[in-house]
Amino acid sequence: MRTATYRHGNTSFAIVGPLHFVDGSDPAALGTEIAGKIIVADGDAYGNSFAWARACQSHECVGVVMVTTVMGAVASLEAWLETDKTGYPSTERSPIPVATLDGTDALASMGDVRGRPGLIIAMLDSCDIADGTSTSLLFAAPGATAAFVLAWLVNIVNMVAAIYKLLAFAIDREGHLRAVPPLPCVVFVTSLTSSAIRMLWFTNASFYDLQAFSKPLYRVLSSASIPIGFAGTAAIGVAMHNHLMHGMFVSVQHKVAVYSLVSLVCLIFTFDLIGTVAAAVTWHEYFNITYLAGFYFLMNIPVSILFIKYGVAVSNALLKNDKISAVERERSRQFARRVAVSGAFGIGNLLSQVLFALLYTSSVSHYLMLYTLSVTIAAMQCYTFTTAFRSRSSIFDSVAQAYLPPVLRFMVAHKTASDDQTARLADSRIMPTTRTVTVKHKVAVDAT
Repeated sequence: MRTATYRHGNTSFAIVGPLHFVDGSDPAALGTEIAGKIIVADGDAYGNSFAWARACQSHECVGVVMVTTVMGAVASLEAWLETDKTGYPSTERSPIPVATLDGTDALASMGDVRGRPGLIIAMLDSCDIADGTSTSLLFAAPGATAAFVLAWLVNIVNMVAAIYKLLAFAIDREGHLRAVPPLPCVVFVTSLTSSAIRMLWFTNASFYDLQAFSKPLYRVLSSASIPIGFAGTAAIGVAMHNHLMHGMFVSVQHKVAVYSLVSLVCLIFTFDLIGTVAAAVTWHEYFNITYLAGFYFLMNIPVSILFIKYGVAVSNALLKNDKISAVERERSRQFARRVAVSGAFGIGNLLSQVLFALLYTSSVSHYLMLYTLSVTIAAMQCYTFTTAFRSRSSIFDSVAQAYLPPVLRFMVAHKTASDDQTARLADSRIMPTTRTVTVKHKVAVDAT
C-alpha cells in the first residue's frame, strides 16, 4: 500500500520490530513499554509527527507509523510540509523513521489496521527533493511557479484595492474623517483580510515551496480565507437586496426572515473559522471538511445565479431611467454590473470545485493546481465586490489622478465635490434605513 515518510527521518531505512498500537492521542503518555518496538499512532486524533517522533526516541522505540484516513496525495503533501525549513531546535523531529499509512487503500481507522490479516507492505513516497517525488517535481516545474506567482499578484492587487476603497470612503476631499457605510465596510475588511491570508499562502508556495511556515500556520492559511470571503459575499447579497427593495414596502416578517438567514449563515462562518484555528492548534480536525465544502458549494449555486440575474436586470433598467442624474445612474449601474460579474466568477469557482473534487486525490500536482485555480477565482470575485462601491469625492481621487500611471487611472473615477449630493442618493440604495429617492428607484425595480 502507498504511504508517506518524512525528510527529517531517514529516507532509506529497514527496521524490524513488534508493533505497539497506541491507545489515545497523547505522545507524553508513552513509556518504557514501547522500547524496541514500532509504535502505530492515530494521526487523525493527533497529527503532530514531531511529538510522536520525540516520544519514540526518548523511550528507544525504533520507528513510528501514523495512520490517517486522508488520501495519499494529501498525506504526501503534509509530509512535505514538515521538512528542514520548518524545523527549529525546540521542535525538530528526531532521526527516528516516521511513515504514514494513508486512506488510499481503504484503511479507514486504527481498528482496520489492527484487524487487517497478513502483512502490510508499504511503498514510501519519501517527500525528499532528491528522490524526484510528485511534490518535488511540481515545485521544480516553471509552470507551477508561474501559477503561484500569478495568484500571489492577484491577491496583492486585491489588498491594495481594498485599502484604497476603505480610505476613500473614510476620508473626504478636505481630509476629514467620515463614517463608512456598514455594508461597504464589511466588504472592504473581509476582502482585505481574506486576500492577505491567500497572499501569505501563495508567498509560501511561490518562493519557499510551501516549506517556510509551520504546519499549524499552513492549516490556518489554507482555508481561513473561505468563511471570511463568504462573509463579504453575504454583505454584497444584503446590499443587492436593499437595492432591489428600495422604495418598496417591506414587511416585518420579510426583514426578520432575511436577517435571520444572514445571521445563521454568518454563525456557520464563525464556527468554521474557529474550527480551523482549533484544528491548527490541537493537530486534530473537529469538523468534517467534506460537509463544510459541500455547504459552501451548495450556497454558492443560488448566490451566483441570483447575482447574475438581478445585477443584469438592475443595470438594464437603469439605462431606461431618465429621471435620475448621470452620476447616480452610473454609480448604481457600476454596483449592479460588478455584482453580475461576481456571479459569473462564482459559476467559474463552482466548476473549479467540481474538478477539484474529482481529481484532487490523484496527485499532489492536481491537488495544488486546482486549489490554486479555485482560490484565485475567489480572489477575482472578491475584487469585483470591492470595486462595486464608488465613494463620494475624496482626497484620494486627486492623489490617484495625479500619481497613478495613465493605464491605471480608469480604475479611479474622477469626482468633484459637486457630485456628492447625487452620490449620497445612490448610497441610499444600499442602506437599509434610508427611505429617499423612492420614485426614482421604483422605476428600476418595476422594470426588473
